[in-house]
This record gives sequence, structure tokens and C-alpha cells, in this order.
Amino acid sequence: MKDLIKIAFFVLVAPYLVFAMIKVVAEDAPYLLIFFGVMLVAWLLLRPIKK
Repeated sequence: MKDLIKIAFFVLVAPYLVFAMIKVVAEDAPYLLIFFGVMLVAWLLLRPIKK
């Protein structure tokens, strides 16, 4: 069940990653850093559950 949630999470987030990359390339803005910060927090919240 947790794996399904993780897969759904990454499937939903992946398009935003591509969009953020394109946006950063198109215009100099720290969106990618903010995005990776959010991703890192989410990943750290999802990981420790199984220990």
C-alpha cells in the first residue's frame, strides 16, 4: 500500500519536475531549488516510516 502511495506521489510530481526545469531554463528563478526543497522534505517524511 505504501509503495502504491509512493508511486502515485512520484507520478504526480514528475510532470511538475519537468515543468520546473523548463521554467528555470526559460527564466532565471529559484523555483527549482524551492521544488527540490519540498521534494526533499516529502521524501524524508515518507522514508522513516519503514525504518
